[in-house]
Amino acid sequence: MKKVLPLILLFFSTGCGQGVPELSHAGICDGYPAWDTSSYKLPWPVGISHEVSQGNCGPASHLGAHRYSYDIRMDIGSSIVAARGGVIEKFEEQYDDGGGCDELNYLSIRHNDGTLAKYLHLTRNGVLVNLGATVNQGDSIALSGNSGCSSGAHLHFMVLTPDEKDTVPITFSNTTSNVRGLISGKNYTAQ
Repeated sequence: MKKVLPLILLFFSTGCGQGVPELSHAGICDGYPAWDTSSYKLPWPVGISHEVSQGNCGPASHLGAHRYSYDIRMDIGSSIVAARGGVIEKFEEQYDDGGGCDELNYLSIRHNDGTLAKYLHLTRNGVLVNLGATVNQGDSIALSGNSGCSSGAHLHFMVLTPDEKDTVPITFSNTTSNVRGLISGKNYTAQ
């Protein structure tokens, strides 16, 4: 009788769009809109460059429903602008940087199509807009920080479906080609 050995598949990935997604990813990163006509712009001011520390389908925490999230390295107090216009729906800004997982400062903007952009890990008193205010794309809205479950100062940015159960794939029209979203380890300048 022949002995059958189990087949073990190894998948190597450097991020979604850069290889085959790892088996641990709950979903595949695809369905990106055309970047050059995207309705989103990078969430930092024109002329500024930041590095993406974790892109979509990132191995640390961008899995499952959060697979289309971005982590962008930013010093505490860096300016954050609205990636797309909308209404300020919720925010929290009372916590100190480095305070722990239960102490997250964030800002949420509801877009006219029902999607919700979330800007997380803001600094204490780092929200620059009022609840219910309408903001335009590019308006200054917050200051980056290191609140909540954070491994260093950065902005965690994601856009959620209207029911807030899943993230959606987005690209950015005001930077270099990002056909499959922003790539981990790469710097992007807002143009």
